[in-house]
This record gives sequence, C-alpha cells and structure tokens, in this order.
Amino acid sequence: MSTRRIQHGIVAALLLVVTIGWTSAGTDQQATAAEHGVAVDHAHATEEGLAISHGPYLQQLTETSVTIIWFTNQKSVSWVEYGKADNLSSFPTYGSVVKTARNSRQGLIDANTSFHKISISGLEPGGEYRYRVFSKEILEFRPYEVTFGSTIAGDVLSFSTLDPSLEAFSFVALTDIHGDAERLDAKLEAISWEGVDLVFYTGDSVDYFEDEAEIFGGFLDTSVAHFASRVPLMFVRGNHETRGSFARELAAYFPTTTGNYYFSFDHGPVHFIVLDTGEDKEDSAPVYAGLVDFDAFRREQAEWLAAEMQTEAFQGAAFRIANFQIPPFGTRDAHGTLHVREMWNELLNEAGVDLVLNGHT
Repeated sequence: MSTRRIQHGIVAALLLVVTIGWTSAGTDQQATAAEHGVAVDHAHATEEGLAISHGPYLQQLTETSVTIIWFTNQKSVSWVEYGKADNLSSFPTYGSVVKTARNSRQGLIDANTSFHKISISGLEPGGEYRYRVFSKEILEFRPYEVTFGSTIAGDVLSFSTLDPSLEAFSFVALTDIHGDAERLDAKLEAISWEGVDLVFYTGDSVDYFEDEAEIFGGFLDTSVAHFASRVPLMFVRGNHETRGSFARELAAYFPTTTGNYYFSFDHGPVHFIVLDTGEDKEDSAPVYAGLVDFDAFRREQAEWLAAEMQTEAFQGAAFRIANFQIPPFGTRDAHGTLHVREMWNELLNEAGVDLVLNGHT
C-alpha cells in the first residue's frame, strides 16, 4: 500500500515552509557574446549609465518553459543566453556555445523599452539551466536609423524546470506582506533554501497599487535578493492587490500560463490549484465606485474548478493543494468569506483536497 507524507514547519505567523514527499510500495539559435558584438559592462552601472534596476525574476515556470523578467533604467533591447548547467562549465566566459532567446511579436523584436520579458521554451522537465540576461541601450530610435549605446549583462544565475516525476520537494508560502519589505526580509532570511522549489505569496503583498514602485519596494526587490532569480515566485492575488489605479496593470508583472489569476500545475507528487478570491466586501460597496465584478468572477472560477477536478492530473495526483487569499471560514464573515464558502468549499471537500493555504485573517 502506498503511504503519503506531508511535513511542515512554521516560522512566525507569516511564513509556512512545506516539505512534500511521496513513497510508494527558447529558440534553437546558437550564439555567443562575441557573435552579438557585446562589450559587457557590469549590470549595476553608475547612475548615469545603463543598469538593471529590478530583477531578474522567474515567472510562468512549467516543465518545458520559463519567463524571465527584468527592468533597466534606460530604454534597451534585451535577450537571454542560457543552456543546460552540465554543458556550461565555462559559462559565462563563453568557451561553450549557449542558446539565445529574444521576445518578438508579429515580426518585431521587443525594443526601446525598460520592461524586459523573455520567454524560453523547449526545455526538459526537471532540467537545471544556467542563464544570463543582457540589455543593450538604445540612444536614438529613428525610422531608418537606430543608435545603440553600451551593453550590460546580469549575473550568471540558474533555475530548474518543474518535474512531475520528482518524489519529494519543499515549497514556501507567505501571506499578507502588505508592503513591509523589512519584515519580509527577516522572514526570507530565516529560511533554509536547500531543496525549496517554489515560493507562493498568498495575497495582500501590498496595501494597494498606485504605481509599479509599490511592487518593487514593497516585496519584489527583497524577493529577488533572496530567491526570485532562481526559484519562481508564484503570485496569488489578494483583495488588496485589486485596489488602486495601477491594479489593472498587475498581470503584466506576474503573468501566468493561462492568462488568468486562477490556474493549476503539477510538480512532483502535487497538483497545485491557485484561485483568486477577489474583494472581501459586496461589489456594490461605495468604496469600489461601481468598478468591480467579483461575484461573477468567483462563479466563473467555481465552474473552472469543477472541471479542473475531473482532469487526469487532478485525480491522479498523490497530493492536491489549493492556494487562495480569503479562507472559506474566518474570524469575520464578510461577504467575500461567505461567497468563497458558497462557491468553492463544497467542491474542495468533495474532491478530497489535502491542504488549503490562505491568508487574510
């Protein structure tokens, strides 16, 4: 008979580290720095020069792909050089041939921007890869003449793709950071990162969004300093992330494989489900100014959840873990709590979900 094991430890109230085990009886183009004509400067240049201002960090990690995001202080064109770690013993001295990934849309390579998002595909499940980000400054962008400046390179970093065949792994879950980067730093410093494959932020990472500075200063820069360049940050939207004039831009910074804030994926013996609980008050509450529609959004997710639980991936998983901000039962029965309970709780119980991770209360 098979045995199932979940082990977990808690560091204060904000942080959950979970170890799970199961026991049972880009492109094909090859390029080097020289081929790009790169004279590499250090990534963190002087204030006046081109520099990486935020990132890089990992998003949309799957068994065969990943998206790498970073920001520069000047408009640039960017690319990623990468390869299997065991084939890159001399990386980044370019004694080995590496692959190059750029992002293009409808024939145009992304350029003249400070927001760089490069997706790499064709990777191997459970593969370990090294990568390095590059940005080349664009000084002038005219119709028939583009003038380039210096090129910078980030540090050599690594990541591993998701691996459904993995027998055991650890992940970290934090919630309700509310933009307190100093507190977040202390929590992340307390973690032993050996064997940690995923990090979930289970909602309310900020108080509200007025501009992207709240993302960087509130939690992202601190996350990059500790893990997010090599371990993917799985961003779960909470009710506070829906607030503010910048909230509608948030998805660009934390893209998902489905394009929605709700999705699922497999890693090792676990089938993960991420849901978006929306706001905690009625849609008609004056504070929302008639600009939200979360009751319909939760119903939409209930339909998706019912279908998701019929999939082979869900039903065949050794463990099933759901992650969303507002719990079905909490210290106060606000509308969001009651509607989450009505829409999702029975489904989760009937499907035999092993663990639900929440925040909010």
